[in-house]
Amino acid sequence: AVADIYVTTYKADEVQEAVVIQAPKDQTAILGSAVTFECVAFGIPDPTVRWTNGSSDMDSSFFTNKYTERGVESKLVITNVKSYYQGEYRCKADNGKSSIQTKPVYMELINPPSIKLIDSVFYGVPGKELVIAVVVEYQNAVVASMTKWYRNGEPIVAEPGKIVFSNDGTAVTIVNVESASAGTYSFTIETEAGSASTSTKLEIISAYIAPTVTIPQFFTDVVAYKGSVYFLKCTVDGKPAPKVLWRKKEKSTDCDSALIPLL
Repeated sequence: AVADIYVTTYKADEVQEAVVIQAPKDQTAILGSAVTFECVAFGIPDPTVRWTNGSSDMDSSFFTNKYTERGVESKLVITNVKSYYQGEYRCKADNGKSSIQTKPVYMELINPPSIKLIDSVFYGVPGKELVIAVVVEYQNAVVASMTKWYRNGEPIVAEPGKIVFSNDGTAVTIVNVESASAGTYSFTIETEAGSASTSTKLEIISAYIAPTVTIPQFFTDVVAYKGSVYFLKCTVDGKPAPKVLWRKKEKSTDCDSALIPLL
């Protein structure tokens, strides 16, 4: 078998150091999407271009190098983005005369938003106005593409004077609560990065009753020994059920019970 081997030689004054004439740029991506980084390097002889992710070399199956008059045009393509692809990337060029690498660029994943409930149960009084709302938190600069509210699985439709949505869609106002307003209210938000949903309940009560706090007569100032456990107790009433907050000097402690231990 005979094989031809071609050798290109350059005079000393023709050799040029490798340079990057087009550096890659930061990219954002959604899980499962495709991302492309581009880099153009020039030199005489033509440089060999490779890519790194963090401190590791990328496999050559991830990138292609095209030799053109302007230099070596290299494209790093990740066709199915996974969470572990997030991080730092560099383009490296070496032509024997010199070696150069670009400043790091980054791939950042765009994550779906998260939703926080203001209350797990809302309470409405017939004839009164009620606002049911959630708080949407974005991990990235993602604009909501669509928000929806449902009651018992059925879409809620805006009705002037009856049902009003906030501008961002995260709150629905029932202008005049009725017995039929009770049920499970679900909220869904869809963005380019994915969707999130949550639900809460609306219960109907006859009237709001202001909270009252009663301290048992047998409770007085407490003398507690270090290392012992002593309980403070109070009775809390109201509709809807009030949230209990204990305060020690300037510090507050959330507690879901009217009984709190002193440790």
